[in-house]
Amino acid sequence: MTPHTATREATSIELTHVPSTLFGLIEPFATTTQDLLINDTLRLTGTLFYEKVVRLALLMQSRFALEKGDKVALLFWNQPEFFVAFFALRALGLVAVPVNVLMSPEDVGYVLKHSGAKTLLGCEELMQQVLNGLGLNSLEKIKAAGLSILVSNGKENTFPSMEEAMSFLPPTPSWKAVLDLIQEPVSPTELAVLIYTSGTTGVPKGVMLSEQNLLSNLDAFSQALALEETIGEQKFLLGLPLFHSYGLICALYAFHLQAPMVFVPKFNPKRLVLALQTESISFLPLVPTMFTLLLTAAKRAIEAGQATPFPSLKYCISGGAALPEILLNQLHSLLGVTVLEGYGLTETSPVIAVNLPKNGAVPNTVGPVLPNISVRLVNPDNGDIVPVTAGIASGEGEIQVKGPNVMLGYYQNQTETQLVLSPDGWFKTGDLGKFDAKGNLCISGGRLKDLIIRAGENIAPLPIERVLGQHPSVAAVAVIPRKHEKLGEAIHACLELAEDVKKQMDFSSEALFKELSELVRTQLTPTLVPDSFEVHESLPKNPTGKVMKKKLIELAV
Repeated sequence: MTPHTATREATSIELTHVPSTLFGLIEPFATTTQDLLINDTLRLTGTLFYEKVVRLALLMQSRFALEKGDKVALLFWNQPEFFVAFFALRALGLVAVPVNVLMSPEDVGYVLKHSGAKTLLGCEELMQQVLNGLGLNSLEKIKAAGLSILVSNGKENTFPSMEEAMSFLPPTPSWKAVLDLIQEPVSPTELAVLIYTSGTTGVPKGVMLSEQNLLSNLDAFSQALALEETIGEQKFLLGLPLFHSYGLICALYAFHLQAPMVFVPKFNPKRLVLALQTESISFLPLVPTMFTLLLTAAKRAIEAGQATPFPSLKYCISGGAALPEILLNQLHSLLGVTVLEGYGLTETSPVIAVNLPKNGAVPNTVGPVLPNISVRLVNPDNGDIVPVTAGIASGEGEIQVKGPNVMLGYYQNQTETQLVLSPDGWFKTGDLGKFDAKGNLCISGGRLKDLIIRAGENIAPLPIERVLGQHPSVAAVAVIPRKHEKLGEAIHACLELAEDVKKQMDFSSEALFKELSELVRTQLTPTLVPDSFEVHESLPKNPTGKVMKKKLIELAV
């Protein structure tokens, strides 16, 4: 690792629940004959998956002039090939750069260039979409720029498809023996994965995560959920993007539990429901907006006479955005599942806190902080540490995090790194939070940068959004600032209506706005009642389901 890639010292810690390397997560797969990676067209046993990983690692070592620490971009949908590539890279000590396939072509081009990726692994469909968006109608043009390409289902002659290339290699009685010949030694603190943020607030930033960052977070996550005794019993549905840290950590948790994984390539409620009904799924991580669509499908199934739409489903993990209490209650009542809301950021690998299965969900909290992670609250006005006392609810402050899960820094971006990482390793999340009397972390005020300054008063949107989200007519809500001649900024509520409400012929937006105003007035205070409301057909969301407030603010002139 070159000196400029890390901005803080990372020291090794003891891992108690997971292997010492990312590749170690798939070692048990080498002798597993059960189908473990499944999608519409593919069912890979553990042994076949392990063989494909080693074959690809051998192919890459023999065909590409790559050195340990080189970056390799991954351009896949949610599909087993993503992890064939991911673990092959880690076997060779190469850095995986999962590319957000829903970024604009310009942003994808920026990621490929900024990361310095020397090779691109992916599926032809996605590659061609990206290249067309960049005005490059041939893979040859990008190869001419110095980027090697290997496609998983392509027709390139120079670089055969992954499956074709693997078939050229002779069979061997022991793929582990082949791996022992080519595998590179791994340092816990070396850069392993470079994940670029979505770029909603500027150009994407590359978050540098080490092996230890991811494994320590996985270790703490597994301790918190405590499902190890069910190894071999869980089955995961992976509908979250694998290029995002939330989707990635959930998938790595499935590998740790040696659980079968069913991949849904792109979020599609119908395919998601089909998988839940036919694949005996027990563990489902999603974001709140996705759960809303899932509930709609579940209600239809119940109306059609199906008493229990998803009888095998036991655990739903929610993250990426605040989970409205009304949605939490509906998931409990309609599906009979344990819903666990968590909180984290890409920069923290990503999980910081999560509700525990033994306690169940605590509404409006994200549960206790994970083991091995420290959290402090800092008053944003004066920089003082907010006192936190066991058994007593704390005051509010910016959530700051320290631990082995905190990123190394932003790749080639010392300026941004120094803004969020203190010299002694505390990461400034930019989120306002507090602790309740039971020690659960509460995201109380949303993002510091989202504060609305109305007549000189700082107003946090999140409490207003939570109240508005309780109304059954509201499917999604975002409260944003809107320029106002007298107030400076006004409180503006952007609404997305529930599907059944959209179909009502006698629906009155004015009547709804009055009901919502009264809801805020009675549950919060009259000063927090939105100054204006606006109904959108669909609120703009990023690939993980978060509402993109920046776009709404641009529209709210």
